[in-house]
Amino acid sequence: MSIPFSPNVSEAARRDILELQNKISVFTSGDVPEEAFRKFRLARGVYGQRQAGVQMIRIKLPYGRITADQLVRIADCSDKYATGNLHATTRQDIQLHFVKLADSPALWADLEDANITLREACGNTVRNVTASARAGVDPLEPFDVTPITHGIFEYFLRNPICQDMGRKFKIAVSSSEKDSAYAYIHDVGLIPQLRTDETGTPVKGFKVLVGGGLGAQPILAQTAHEFLEESLIIPFIEAVIRVFDRYGERVRRHKARMKYLLADIGLEEFLKRVNEETKALKSQQFAVNSQQFAVTGQYSLPREGGLTKEDLIAQAQDATYKKWVETNVFEQKQKGWYGVQLRVLLGDMHAETARKLADIVRQYAADDIRVTVNQGYLLRYVKAEDLANIYEKLNELGLAEPGFDTTADITTCPGTDTCNLAISSSYGITRVLEKMMKEEFPDIVYNND
Repeated sequence: MSIPFSPNVSEAARRDILELQNKISVFTSGDVPEEAFRKFRLARGVYGQRQAGVQMIRIKLPYGRITADQLVRIADCSDKYATGNLHATTRQDIQLHFVKLADSPALWADLEDANITLREACGNTVRNVTASARAGVDPLEPFDVTPITHGIFEYFLRNPICQDMGRKFKIAVSSSEKDSAYAYIHDVGLIPQLRTDETGTPVKGFKVLVGGGLGAQPILAQTAHEFLEESLIIPFIEAVIRVFDRYGERVRRHKARMKYLLADIGLEEFLKRVNEETKALKSQQFAVNSQQFAVTGQYSLPREGGLTKEDLIAQAQDATYKKWVETNVFEQKQKGWYGVQLRVLLGDMHAETARKLADIVRQYAADDIRVTVNQGYLLRYVKAEDLANIYEKLNELGLAEPGFDTTADITTCPGTDTCNLAISSSYGITRVLEKMMKEEFPDIVYNND
């Protein structure tokens, strides 16, 4: 079956999709071993489910950024190829379940038409690069980390050095010292720092962490650099990946993450090898395009005379609305603008709800939605005078539940509903726990410790 590519699909993506289609055909004819095909499809975002004959498709959304039109496209694809559900993940991806293997190339083509990829969303690759959802609007940030995060994503996408590593590799970029992207539990974690040179000029850089991870043996990352200039970040990560690829475990899968290599040889020896690899890199420095993400138009202007969050809380007449403002709304670093955070049960959103959410974004917010690491969504650049209206519209969709990122807001994987690795029904226990906390401990929505 030929795939009707739109002109928006890049040549690289077309090659990827046609290669996937061809590999599926060869696999189903019995000419490719299952393990070899499994490794191939995983690096294309196609993941086997607990149920035979269907796949989970993981959609790669770098730092969770998505437009209203892209959200609609994902919703349409879920209706067309999956179950009509969009599952947000802790790596700021969106997953679709119960997709037929034969449909995955066409689904991918439909997504690429909207500039969305599946490439390297799974498998032994550089996974989705995550970042603080508030990046660019965070009152605590020294500068916007969106450009460097996007630069990392672009640099390693389809990069030959990270297509067949011993295990997956995860990178996170926090927007401030608060570390809301959890840099300390990643293979490479970045925390922004702003220093001045001898001339008094501000210099962007990062505290660089390496070798963190969770799993059966959780290990906190170690500090590789207290401050590394922004232009040196991507070459450093490339050298780290090369060291991991060359010296990391490839036989014992359970010992193949980078944290084990670091534990075996020590930080000093690890960084020595990184420095040796750096000398051979094609790019000793790599500048990112900060202007690509510069805020323009009405959003670049402060809104004078706007209400503070305290004003909004004091003026709120409805108790539920007041609770929502207190727990789900924050003042951006841009004066007079607000961020609105959406708490989503199980991280699941129906396709029709997603389309209606896109309409709300078009009417009330900037076209820059962020999927959050706790399986919610963040809307940016909302006016104070629109908060009541946006609350009503979100409430109609079941997306105005207060308590975003609090004890009441549980993060969960799909568990035995779809995952062939799962041993428990995490969906089931989450539904019960959230209901119990809401009914018996209503004030827990204020607990974000």
